[in-house]
Amino acid sequence: MHLIINTRPATTADALQQALSQRHLPSVSLPGMLITGPDDPAMIGAHLRAALAADIWIFTSINAIEQCFLLLSTQPLPAAGWPLLAVLGSGSWHCLQQHLQAVKASDVEIISPAEADASNSEGLLQHPRLQQVAGKQVLLLNAPGGRDKLRTALHQRGASVNELAVYQRVAPALDDHALEQISAWPGGLLTVWTSSAAIGFLQQRFATTSARAAGLWQRIIHGQHLVLSAAQRRLLQQLDAVTITVASAPDPESLAQQVQRMVCSESG
Repeated sequence: MHLIINTRPATTADALQQALSQRHLPSVSLPGMLITGPDDPAMIGAHLRAALAADIWIFTSINAIEQCFLLLSTQPLPAAGWPLLAVLGSGSWHCLQQHLQAVKASDVEIISPAEADASNSEGLLQHPRLQQVAGKQVLLLNAPGGRDKLRTALHQRGASVNELAVYQRVAPALDDHALEQISAWPGGLLTVWTSSAAIGFLQQRFATTSARAAGLWQRIIHGQHLVLSAAQRRLLQQLDAVTITVASAPDPESLAQQVQRMVCSESG
């Protein structure tokens, strides 16, 4: 029996935890990053309000949506006159729709990748509304250092692309209870990774916490891994991981289904 290590941030970990629990898969939450707001929320909030005049806003994650609406919550928001809004997957679409309904702006158009297995930058870039963007003002809402493919591709198509970091990703403290559960687990480990940043942050934390933690990190690395991209696979390979699978889709239900198949395949 494998223990599934869920490295999603605490703010978004619950959906995957529930999907794993529904399949009777034992799991532990070990957040790979801590999500915080910007250093100057008033300034970023003012930039967001000014950017309502842009043609397109692209939210690169659920965290970007949550932080954006938190920053905008200090003043009433318009029900109309929003840019075209774009997200990368169904989870982000539902999150954004809920926030828009709360500000009575549910008629604002939201676009996302057409196929569930294309819930990424490449999938969004295939959307018809993003093909003819020459002269358009596009705002990427993200954390520092993310989504180069979107920025590059839209710029090549003639769009004027700006970015606004509405949240930050920082290294989390290691949770002692989670470490004890992983350490005491008698079976195999299967870690679900949803970002390259989480891999780097946890590697750093395990390496600098204690010799015991460093040894536990090696056990995690030598277990199984489910990742969202080839870039994450390459990063884990550089850390000597061997058994790595790239997920077919990034939403919690699809990840849990794939974890179940991986575990059943090995036990069978």
